[in-house]
Amino acid sequence: MISRKNRLVFACSLLFTLGLPLLIAVAQQPAPPMPPTEQPAAVPPSPGDSLVPTRPAFLMNVAVNRADPRYSHGERLAVRFKAETDCHVYLLYHQADGSTVMLFPNKAQPDTAVKANVEVSIPKAGDDFRFRIAAPYGKEAMQVIASKKRIELLDKLDASAGRAVAVSQATQDELAKLIKASADQFAEHRVVLQTQAAGGALPASRPPLRAGLFVGVNKLKATKHGDEAPQARGSAELMHKSMTTLGGVAPEHARVLTDTGATTASFEEAMTKWLPSITQPGDTVFLFYCGHGGPEPTDDPAEIDGMDEVITTYDKFVVDDQLGRWLQELPGRQIVMLMETCHGGGLVDARSLTGSIHDVARRVHDISQLNTIVVTACLPDEFSSFSKDLPAAFMPIYFDEAMRTLPRPVSVQAAFQHYRRKLRATIGADQEPVLLDNILLPVPLVLAGAAAKPAPQNTAPQPQR
Repeated sequence: MISRKNRLVFACSLLFTLGLPLLIAVAQQPAPPMPPTEQPAAVPPSPGDSLVPTRPAFLMNVAVNRADPRYSHGERLAVRFKAETDCHVYLLYHQADGSTVMLFPNKAQPDTAVKANVEVSIPKAGDDFRFRIAAPYGKEAMQVIASKKRIELLDKLDASAGRAVAVSQATQDELAKLIKASADQFAEHRVVLQTQAAGGALPASRPPLRAGLFVGVNKLKATKHGDEAPQARGSAELMHKSMTTLGGVAPEHARVLTDTGATTASFEEAMTKWLPSITQPGDTVFLFYCGHGGPEPTDDPAEIDGMDEVITTYDKFVVDDQLGRWLQELPGRQIVMLMETCHGGGLVDARSLTGSIHDVARRVHDISQLNTIVVTACLPDEFSSFSKDLPAAFMPIYFDEAMRTLPRPVSVQAAFQHYRRKLRATIGADQEPVLLDNILLPVPLVLAGAAAKPAPQNTAPQPQR
């Protein structure tokens, strides 16, 4: 308590690399045992959960004046936020005792209108007040709610009398209904704080850890975007094995979603609840996705053709702004996203997809300063191919080979170059992988000191066309 959206393109086999080692078997190598399916207990909800739009209209960002948002009594708290488009913004502070106040607009800053990519600070320069931490203490959240239009519910609150105005639960419930009914008109972001009394024990420091989420969408309720692909499950399972044997990810920090468990809700919970709960700034998070991509109708005027590019889950799909918003729950981490779209027939028309993966990574980097590496398996005007006789796609096969055979440590960048050379030798110049690096420093897939393991003989048949 204180006293453009650009189209998401999943062209080709996509490898969204925000920092992760993979180990994928090749050709006739038997698949590893299925990783445990038991999942840890659900993470407790965070303040403001009901105000999160399912498909945000654009990206927002809110940040506080320290990377690790833990505060003790009396410490100063400052907030800043920005949006990637012109909009109207409201800043809510959810406090440990369950109450909520609105900090923006306020008497000193009464206008809700915010220009694209212009950062707003509270308190702003020259203000004669400061926010300092006071009781009650516990889990709190700073949450920005943005809309393409003014939000009448919040405009009715009198923000002119003081620096903060109470927001009742009834008002929040009404706002939640409004957001749910018109999610494509809203955007949201929050930072969760932990406050404590003065002199309270600080959490023990620990070395950086690595965590991984492996999603293989091998089953589909509907086959609109392609047929079921057993390679997706095999790829996720093998990637899990790679990370937990060579990649430095402890089994308790790895989760696999496949079959009917690879739902949109499970994907979102893992990205926005589980990963943030087990990691902290300075850690490395690896995301592997294997499944289909395709177009879905949208009313968003930013999409000239009226279509969103999506990646599928077992029961639904995920659009680019959703994925971008989920990534914002991991500030201060190095993120290696390995995202690969495949097709049961062996060939993917990736030409409408690749650029969008890069675009969403760029947007998240620009708005939230996230450290990401993105690798896609082909250029936007190319197709990706794979062999239906292999248990996994070419990208994980050759990344696995790099992890096993290259001198330690093996970086994402070095593994990419190995993959690029091997892919060209396998299928020729028809498919050109691309790496987009927003970190600009080597990110290890295999840590120094990890024992090298011989790669199995690659007797991969010719790719299906």
